Amino acid sequence: MQILGKSNYYHSIHLNQQIVIRTFLNLIDTWLRRENLIQAFKYINHLKEIGISINFFYEKILFEYHKAHYKVLQKQNGAIEEMKKHAQTLADYGFPLEAKVLFEEIEKL
Repeated sequence: MQILGKSNYYHSIHLNQQIVIRTFLNLIDTWLRRENLIQAFKYINHLKEIGISINFFYEKILFEYHKAHYKVLQKQNGAIEEMKKHAQTLADYGFPLEAKVLFEEIEKL
């Protein structure tokens, strides 16, 4: 019983970490869509400080995608290709629907 109780506790910690990371990703996405680079940069830095472990593969790739999107809005060379690379990584690792959404977003830029 103690093992089950502890596993539920630690599972909730993992879930809480994921919720925090996804909340920051959503905030970054919102500010990027509004082209508010100052706010986007603020939340990118917060997420960098928190860090994303290998346990959150999808979130890590999405974070890298958002950082590339930030570079696009700064008009940095090669940023669109970087975004495509991250979207393709999602597709390659079994997230085809999510990748499709990202590719569609890239086409609108």
